[in-house]
Amino acid sequence: MDKKKAIIGILFILLIIRIVVIPLNDKISEKKSLIEEKQKTLLLKKNLVLRYKEEEKNHDSIENLKELVYAQEQNVTEIQAEMVDLVSETAGEGGLSVVNFSFIEGDSVGALRVPTVSMVLQGSVKGLIMLLETLHNQRPLFNVESLSVDTVTNPMTYVLNISTCAM
Repeated sequence: MDKKKAIIGILFILLIIRIVVIPLNDKISEKKSLIEEKQKTLLLKKNLVLRYKEEEKNHDSIENLKELVYAQEQNVTEIQAEMVDLVSETAGEGGLSVVNFSFIEGDSVGALRVPTVSMVLQGSVKGLIMLLETLHNQRPLFNVESLSVDTVTNPMTYVLNISTCAM
């Protein structure tokens, strides 16, 4: 009789496992696959958000571009005069003197204009480095297109061709 009860008990447990546990296990597997799909969807959405933020940054950088260049409406000669003033002032602070300057007709491509100035300066290397650092940090941006150094003269002579952009 004990064997019969034990067998019936085992069969009852197996029946409960068959009726309750196996369907629950199947539901858990379904839920796991649903979670995996949701995670994939979430990852795709995160990537889209990152891409959107990157495009937004690009838009902001286009807006920031306006700070880096002169306005298209501004007269090229006025821009060149500002360039000479800034370089002369900075050069003077660094112990350089302006010997000569000239306005060079810059390139123009569509809406982009490139005002250019050629300047001859004399003084110390330290003053030149200070000037170049100032030009590097200048807003609107200045570009030193060329620099030649005459070490024979005393004090040394530097010829700078500097340009900027207007658009």
